Amino acid sequence: MSPQEQRTIGLPKKGQTSPKWEKDGKRSWSSSYANRSAASNIAIKLLSPKLDHLTYRHSKAIYVSRYFKECGAGAFIRFFIFNSPETLFPTSIISSLGVHFAGGAISLAEANIQAEGLTEIMKKKDTSFTEYSTHRKIKELVKTLLGWKELPAVKLLLSADLKLFDQELAFFNVDKDFVQGILKELAQPTDRYDMLTKIPQLLNGVSGQWTQALGLVELWYTIPTSMGLPLEYSFYATALAHLSANVDANVSFPLSNDSVTPQSSSPVVQVAADIKPRMYWYSVASMTINTPVFQSGIELQAKLQTAYPMKLNMKLDLKKKNFKYETFPWHQETQLLTASAKAFAVSRKSGEPETEKKVPLVPEEAGSEIPKEQFVFTEMTLKQGRTSEVTSPNYSNSPKPELHHGKSGKTHFQETCFSLPYWGFQAYVSMKSLSAASFQDSILHHVVGTHEAQLVVKSNTTVEKIGLEIEAGSMAASRPIQMMTFLENNYPPMLTGIFRVEHSEQKPDGFQFAIFTNKHSSKDGVQLRVTNFTQSSQWKACVDIFLENFHTAKASLKWGQDCQEYQVLGEIMTGQFANHSTLQMMVAWPKVSAEVTEMGKWFYTFIPGLLSRLGFSEKAWKNPLLKASLVIPLLSPRSGHVIIRLPHVTFYGQDIFLPISYSINLLEPASQLPDQVGEFFDFIKDFIMKTFQADCSVNEEKITTFNGIRYSYHLLANCFHILAQDASSELRFLVLIKTAEGSAGQKAIHVKLANHDIDMYPAQGLLWLQVDGKKTPLNGSIILSGSESLVSIKNESQGFSLSAPQHGIEKLYYDGKTCKVHISFWMIGKTRGLCGQANAETTQEFQMPSGYTAKDAVSFARSWVLTDGSCSRACSFQHQFMRLEKTIYLEGENSSCSSVQPVLRCLKGCRAVQTITALVGFHCLPIDSDAHFPIALTRLEQKSEDVEEKIEVPTQCSCDEQICLA
Repeated sequence: MSPQEQRTIGLPKKGQTSPKWEKDGKRSWSSSYANRSAASNIAIKLLSPKLDHLTYRHSKAIYVSRYFKECGAGAFIRFFIFNSPETLFPTSIISSLGVHFAGGAISLAEANIQAEGLTEIMKKKDTSFTEYSTHRKIKELVKTLLGWKELPAVKLLLSADLKLFDQELAFFNVDKDFVQGILKELAQPTDRYDMLTKIPQLLNGVSGQWTQALGLVELWYTIPTSMGLPLEYSFYATALAHLSANVDANVSFPLSNDSVTPQSSSPVVQVAADIKPRMYWYSVASMTINTPVFQSGIELQAKLQTAYPMKLNMKLDLKKKNFKYETFPWHQETQLLTASAKAFAVSRKSGEPETEKKVPLVPEEAGSEIPKEQFVFTEMTLKQGRTSEVTSPNYSNSPKPELHHGKSGKTHFQETCFSLPYWGFQAYVSMKSLSAASFQDSILHHVVGTHEAQLVVKSNTTVEKIGLEIEAGSMAASRPIQMMTFLENNYPPMLTGIFRVEHSEQKPDGFQFAIFTNKHSSKDGVQLRVTNFTQSSQWKACVDIFLENFHTAKASLKWGQDCQEYQVLGEIMTGQFANHSTLQMMVAWPKVSAEVTEMGKWFYTFIPGLLSRLGFSEKAWKNPLLKASLVIPLLSPRSGHVIIRLPHVTFYGQDIFLPISYSINLLEPASQLPDQVGEFFDFIKDFIMKTFQADCSVNEEKITTFNGIRYSYHLLANCFHILAQDASSELRFLVLIKTAEGSAGQKAIHVKLANHDIDMYPAQGLLWLQVDGKKTPLNGSIILSGSESLVSIKNESQGFSLSAPQHGIEKLYYDGKTCKVHISFWMIGKTRGLCGQANAETTQEFQMPSGYTAKDAVSFARSWVLTDGSCSRACSFQHQFMRLEKTIYLEGENSSCSSVQPVLRCLKGCRAVQTITALVGFHCLPIDSDAHFPIALTRLEQKSEDVEEKIEVPTQCSCDEQICLA
């Protein structure tokens, strides 16, 4: 970054009151006020420190509205995201679309999704941890922490619903029993394809017709007028769905050389279906004077009918890893869509429908209906080979749009024909509109009148069928692919596909594609090739993604004749920038088609306003014209500065929260890249999940929590502290830490999980491992449990590494001075202890066992000390509620006070040798009611904090052996 680019914006001093223009300015969308908006946004954040802690994990509400003055109406979108600290995904998402009109608001559509416990589904295996012996031991230990509460059990639930005009149209619900049933079926060891055999039972011989009413909507809105008559806006609509289907399915198990019985071979699934869905819609909107005597006004009726018949065949061969899909074009002329709308002037007496008079607002003319005769196709074809170019409609051969101005109104008629040869059909679109626009050019006058439209298709008589075939794995290499020769090394493809249009009078049409992985060449990566199926065209598309080195990945998209006409280049690099780990992305477009250029210019118009809204600063700068770059110097795994360089302008954002955690080792070495398609998706899933995993570390007196909060704390001598634990009802693991006996500056670790007690500690200048009370030599690695709940320990660097992914610990590293805990992503929000909660709630990081937020890091850490309540043991502390020794004058009365949370003090019979000052909260009652004030209240959540006092708390206790013996 150049010195000129490093200029900062002046801000008010922290603590000053934010002026109103800052609050208004930070909401500005105008690019003219981009700098002011960015400065105001930063100022508001500085003056409201809580905003600095809000991450993507917090609940959010998004509201966007737009008012159209010429229509006298507006539209709005509401989007709510409800998050829970204990879950990885949002628990609820609500989105709604509505309109403003005549001083009121109407909800048009609303979609809701509620999900809880989804992270539990993503675990590789579901194990009952209550069966382990350590589950009982952990429960007994944590109960010694006064007020300790385990997290409530998460109920697995996934539901979704769709509403139109505040009426529920569809509802979907999945509970725990349903999911567990599916998982149980998938886990059956006897027949791994048992689920596929049930497909014929569900689909075979399915034939019939179904009709379903989709909904009935009625809305009224009445407003007074200056004439004293009520003006009523009303709307009602109904929809009907009809489905005619004939489906046959079959699953066979052909014998192969390596299968003994049909059930042990890979199945072949075949499905044939003839489906004809239809939908009907009828609605009426009116604006009338509505009185008890008469009704008079305007009424708009609309009708819509859609249909999409389809006939298809599918075949899946799991052994050959082959999938085929075939569909057949329409052999007869098919009407896909018919729509009409007509406006009337209506007058009727209330309660007397026979008196109704209805007259079209715009009188019809002769020949108003769209001709019903079959159409004659007029060519308008998408050119084959060049996807970036489209031929314009040949209006010299097809009817031009007709405009006719009559006494009754303005008539507009247009028809268009076009062909899609790849899909095997021709389409005819006709529209006719008779409106009152000739009287006044307004939206209302355009709507009022008669409107008709229809979409008709018929098949290309030479097209017999359209098919898609995909093959993966070793079978893909057996298919002759023409493009394998537009490659440097002829490595077999990992996936191939052919899209084919078969004609009765000529060779097949279509294109083919292939995906290659060339891991063993000089440049490891992935290649995608797309080319025409026939030899007549040389149009191709080429995508190359490869690793230049361990920190650089490059990609290119080329298309046109032999992939030589147009190209877009990309590059991702990791490195250092201004002493920060940095990610840099660059995109260049040396030559692109005119259509892509126009699309890019249109998209570019939204960028300045969007970035200004997000708090970015903007500066005009002479950047390269055909290049864009993004530089992110990381401040933490989830935040960093952002620099965006576009042609003619540069944007800056400081301390921007990133949507996912970023690891500097994003680019994996070639040996870790996937070979097969299935491995590729697993690779992507694992990488995404790794970004949600959390780390905690202890190094000397420095502790870094799962949420990245750093604090200093000196462990109490001879006392175990809970470093990290599963706080859910499962109690999967417990990690304890204390200062090692006789080893200055070193730590000892105790881990409880599965059926094992594991100790790691220094002694006699060496590190020792003890499993279930027995010292275990470690040369290489050892496995403590079976494959269902694997627990392994191995030597790593200068210490030990423990892995128990099924128990929530991906990795625990210990070398005597340092301890690092790396938890699984599904443990997010379920941990407690010195390492915190792993839920991104940094403002509530210092939660004590009762859920109360400690006043400082020391009080927080001391609340997680495990005590045994006996002075004969080395840890001579205990948690207890304490009375304040002095009387507090509160609200006009002398009061006696007791701590709202347990305080760590010396055991009875022991005295404090060293102390520190701590801030403690107290609950007070008048002295008169002192007899009703117990010294140890168990219902902590009901106690209010009235005062804060600094008291002396011990850091070291000395016990009298005679008193202990007594």
